Amino acid sequence: MKKNRKFLALVLAALTVFGCIGITAFAADGPIANPTSATVLVNGESIDFDAYNIGGNNYFKLRDVAFVLNGTEKQFELGWDADTKTATITPGQAYTPNNSEMSSKKGTEPKPANSSNTSFILGGEKVTFTAYNIDGSNYIKIRDIGAALDFFLGYDNATRTITVDTSKGYVPEVSPPPTEPPVSTSAEGNTPGNLENNGYFACQGDWIYFRANDRMLYKIRFDGSGLTKLSDHNPRWINVVGEWVYYQHSGDYYNNIYKVKTDGTNGTRIGDARGFNITVSGEWIYYTVFEAAIYKIKTDGTGMTKVCEDKTYGFCYADGWLYYANQDDSNKLYKVKTDGTGRIKVSDSLCSYVNVVGEWIYCTISNMEADGYFHNEDGLFKMKTDGTGKTKLCDGRPQFVNVSGDWAYFQDLDDNYRLAKVKTDGTGLTHLTTIGAEYIHVIGDWVFFIQESHDRPYRIKTDGIEQEMFDY
Repeated sequence: MKKNRKFLALVLAALTVFGCIGITAFAADGPIANPTSATVLVNGESIDFDAYNIGGNNYFKLRDVAFVLNGTEKQFELGWDADTKTATITPGQAYTPNNSEMSSKKGTEPKPANSSNTSFILGGEKVTFTAYNIDGSNYIKIRDIGAALDFFLGYDNATRTITVDTSKGYVPEVSPPPTEPPVSTSAEGNTPGNLENNGYFACQGDWIYFRANDRMLYKIRFDGSGLTKLSDHNPRWINVVGEWVYYQHSGDYYNNIYKVKTDGTNGTRIGDARGFNITVSGEWIYYTVFEAAIYKIKTDGTGMTKVCEDKTYGFCYADGWLYYANQDDSNKLYKVKTDGTGRIKVSDSLCSYVNVVGEWIYCTISNMEADGYFHNEDGLFKMKTDGTGKTKLCDGRPQFVNVSGDWAYFQDLDDNYRLAKVKTDGTGLTHLTTIGAEYIHVIGDWVFFIQESHDRPYRIKTDGIEQEMFDY
């Protein structure tokens, strides 16, 4: 049920000039800027800006803004002093174009952003803008520009539209009250959807447990504080139950299973358990041995037991049942109770990316055709846990499916591998990112993922805002 992919290293180089105003050098050590996917309306007219999103905020070229607002109530002139590397903004004066404005094509790929060392003077007074140099040009936080020049900025999350209205004054953004982090009271160590995506992220209380960029096990609070290394091991299928973190050490030739306390102490191997697809529920750990059966072992390392004889690559645990592709029966979908009883075929189809939530199985489906091969059936599906009620939720070729709450998140193979979501009733299909996404995890109101074809983790809010690199 897992799809392993090789990652390519992310190699990006940044040009370091101020663009059409001056020349400035920067070090390539800043955040990643993603092309802004929002529509921009200026006084009701759609304008195609070359803009970027960094940490949930949108950044625009100052000359582009000056050019577009020229002739409005909020027009401004822009000057440049190369000796002091200072941009001078004069509100109310007409802007003098230099033919560089709106000349760049809208970006389609993420780029490195470096902090700008340009100074800004507004109406004779020095002001501070949040600014980055991206691919040779300065980009300024649009809310800083709106506040300084007193024009209205609005954002409609439903339509993903930025509104600029020069007939109105600036209204400060009101931050919503902080969201309480999810508190786990479950005996399960992670969600089926996260574990189906290799379990690189898990959470308990206000802590996120994750595999970091250095391939080691860490934890960090939801607010970004308390970063702590727990183990030098390279973890997959992270489960957190009580005061213990369980995982498979993928850097170990034997794929041994380990546990370590949530404070990083008492790291130890669990009995003779070696395998994949680790799921912890209560006092039991369930796992597979490559191309062999499903096993279980107690969290103290005792009681190792084979659950069933069927060969399988992986499984999904839900409510005392294990759902798996039976290699001994052409990879058709089966289920068996955790005590080894009740084994039964659920579907004659090959089901991949299986998530079992409540009474429903969510998956992609392949069927055996007359030529003796499995062929993918277009779309994302759900069926009852007894195999009845098969329903298509959306078209396309979804991968890395993760069902959380009322939504199914997945990689849309037919749309440049972008992160998408659809409601579990089949409505509300939405694309969330402008970049490819794989190994999708849902933690609280964040979706964590690995950028397609790069080995860098990102996160984005489940409503599609605040995309940022999770650079730890």
